Amino acid sequence: TGAAEQQTLLHGSHAVIARMPGKDPSVAGRGRSKANHHSHQSSSAVSPLAQLLRKPPCKLTEDERARSLVLEVLKPAPDQASSTSHIVETRNVFEWVRPSMLELSKSKSTSRVLQKLFIALPPRDRERMLQVLLPITEALCSCPHGNWLLIVVIEQMTPYSLAPLAKMILNCIFNITETEFGSRVLERLIQKYIAAEGMAIAEQLINTLVEAARRLSVCPYGNYRIQQLIQSGSDDVRGRIFAQLLEIVATLASNMAGSNVVHRLLDGFGENEQRAIAEALFSAPSPCSFQELAADRFGSYVVEHLDRLNIPDISGRIESRLNEHPNERKAYQAKVVAHRDQKQRKEGGRRR
Repeated sequence: TGAAEQQTLLHGSHAVIARMPGKDPSVAGRGRSKANHHSHQSSSAVSPLAQLLRKPPCKLTEDERARSLVLEVLKPAPDQASSTSHIVETRNVFEWVRPSMLELSKSKSTSRVLQKLFIALPPRDRERMLQVLLPITEALCSCPHGNWLLIVVIEQMTPYSLAPLAKMILNCIFNITETEFGSRVLERLIQKYIAAEGMAIAEQLINTLVEAARRLSVCPYGNYRIQQLIQSGSDDVRGRIFAQLLEIVATLASNMAGSNVVHRLLDGFGENEQRAIAEALFSAPSPCSFQELAADRFGSYVVEHLDRLNIPDISGRIESRLNEHPNERKAYQAKVVAHRDQKQRKEGGRRR
């Protein structure tokens, strides 16, 4: 009986719907199906980038397809008509990765994405991205992959736009200069600022390095920045570095990093300065006397370099001094032969 009553009610409800103007049950069903179809269409119309941007930025680290998608979006717009949408998408990517900039820079693949992002951004947005990077500058300089992001920033921006970054680096300059990756970042910044005349921050940065020339010359990575200034700096900068280092040139010659700086001094200056270096080496006391340097692992390279400059009377004095110390002369000659063999092996390896 209950089932019969239920069936009657069911038929009755259909009858009521059928009697209502414009309310055909079959039409109502079709309306619901159409609504569901539109709902499905709208969800599938969301772009792959929009779907990705709803996920955490760490998705870039985990998913190669996600990185490929973003890199494709960051490619230059093919024409003027699509440039506006390209700018919008690029800005959306920036806002998405913004909170995770440091973490993403630690990986080679995601650091590359950040580098491409910076290049794709319009100038104003590049400055915004730089502001995000400033607090993590020192961390990026010590990171094998993050340092490349700063290098791209330096290469893409003008010296004046880079002033905030230069100030940040200046605050921790020795922590940066004395590390492998930080020294690499500073190299690019110096290249940018050597040509920028009249900028106070540029002069301050270079002057700080010049004043620390003695310290940096014996640093495994800092010595390269002193060599860079000797090679490319202004006459004033080069002269100030020379005056500082001449006083300790014999000590530098006995040091692995410092001996490279002495080589740069010999190559980067004229005969008067070369003679001054020779006199400083001839008059140096033990344990860095001339004959001791000649027998030294690193000093022997400096003595050989000085001898090959063929400065009148200097080569004769080198021979005379070594003749007075047969043991050191023998050790020096053995090292010259070893240097030659080592050079030949390197050249042979390059040819192969």
